[in-house]
Parts: sequence; C-alpha cells; structure tokens
Amino acid sequence: MLITSREQLYIAMSELVQNVPNGVNPAAYEDINFISGNIGTMTFENLTSSEIALFDKDLRLLAYMTSLQRDLSSILLEQRDAFLVGASIAKKQFGVPFRGLNGTGGFNMQLIRPVTVLSNIPTSLGGGGGTPVLTWKRYFSQTGWQALFGNPSNPVNLGVTGNGTSAMTTYKRVLMEIPYLLSTGPSPKVQEIQISVLQTTYPVYPLSWLKLSDIYIAKLPGVLFANLNGTFSIQANIGTTGVDEIIPLGLQFVTSDYAVLQQ
Repeated sequence: MLITSREQLYIAMSELVQNVPNGVNPAAYEDINFISGNIGTMTFENLTSSEIALFDKDLRLLAYMTSLQRDLSSILLEQRDAFLVGASIAKKQFGVPFRGLNGTGGFNMQLIRPVTVLSNIPTSLGGGGGTPVLTWKRYFSQTGWQALFGNPSNPVNLGVTGNGTSAMTTYKRVLMEIPYLLSTGPSPKVQEIQISVLQTTYPVYPLSWLKLSDIYIAKLPGVLFANLNGTFSIQANIGTTGVDEIIPLGLQFVTSDYAVLQQ
C-alpha cells in the first residue's frame, strides 16, 4: 500500500501492531530476520503484562549473570525483542504461562546448554553419540568444511524421544534462539558457516569476529530459530587446527520439567 496521508500511516501501523506480539517494538520487529525455515507459518500467544515484566526482569538478570564473567550484558539485551517474539511463540506451543528463569508451573528460559545441542549428534561429528555432553570445548584435527553443530544429515534434533528424566530427551520440551556465536579459544577457528533449519539450507556466511576482552563474538546473519521438535545444523569452514570453544549464545525456552534436569 502506498501511504500518502497521516491517516493511512496510522492504519498501516495499527495493522502491523496487530501482528506483533505484545511488548515487542513494532519498528524492531520489522528488522528481525529469523532463520527458521518456516517462521511465516508460526503463530504466537501474547504474554500478559505481568509475564512481560517478568521476562524483562529475568532477561536483565540473565544478562548480568553472564556479564560477571564476560562483558556480554548489552549484547544479550540487544536481542530483547527477538527473544520476546520467541517467548510468545513458545507460549503458544507449550500452552502454559511463562515463568521466567526459576518459576514453576509453566515454561522457563535458559542459556543454551551443550547437553541439549550436542548429546544426540554422532561422535564422529563432534557430538556425544547419545551420551551427555557438558562442554562446548572441541579439538579440530583438520581444516575445511565440517560439522560444528551437526549437519543436514545429522542435525541437532529438538524432537528426540526417550528417557523423560534425561536432558537429552527434547521432544515437546525445547525451542531455541541463537543470534550469536562466541569463541573462547586463543583465536577463532571458524571462518565461515552454513546454517540449515528443517529442510532449508541457507547461503554460506563469512564470520566477522569481534574481540571482547578474552573472548570473540560473531553475529549471525539472522536469529536462528528452532521451533518445537524442529531440527537445525551449523556447518563450519575451519581455518586452522587446534582447540576452540564455540558457543551458541542465545536462549532456549523449555518446559519447567526440562529446566530442572541435570543431564
């Protein structure tokens, strides 16, 4: 629609706001690029005003907790609107209220855990092969393209069934948003990445690493969003061999029973 008057602008903004989750800045919403394979088909349920207040409080707390060790608070908070969209989608998927970091009787949010991402990936691809993985640290023995977090044939699977008391059982329990990668090694080994979500493989993306004190951070070309029971992978072009610790920095929204599982 060609907007030629203030009235038309008001109507256009009203229509936009109707399609934006409560609490999300409409202008920011327009600029969010989700790498999801099917974000256009996802629906959300608005968080209540008290849930949004809890979300903002606990996101600040989570960012502050992280920044006690690394200067990352502003980086996480920069993605506030994208994370709130994810929380609204999670509320629709789980059908229960949002309970922040520690509340019970709904769903929670956490930093992304190695046990969730790596445990069910084959050991030949850097995973646990069905045993818990509790660290992001990895030794790259060769250069070139290889699995960083799975590949399209063996992706990270958020729909794994099995033992309900294990954090490796992700079926109907986990959604995930990843806007950044961190490297805590002496220097990042990853030069380029290629993301796949569900059946969609995205273009190769060269990483630009920013050094922050003793870590490096790279922003992805969009926010990788893995929906309930979805799959995703990140392949990487490794420039040099050696030890690195590549961490997907973001949030996972999880059922309260999953949030308490150790491994």
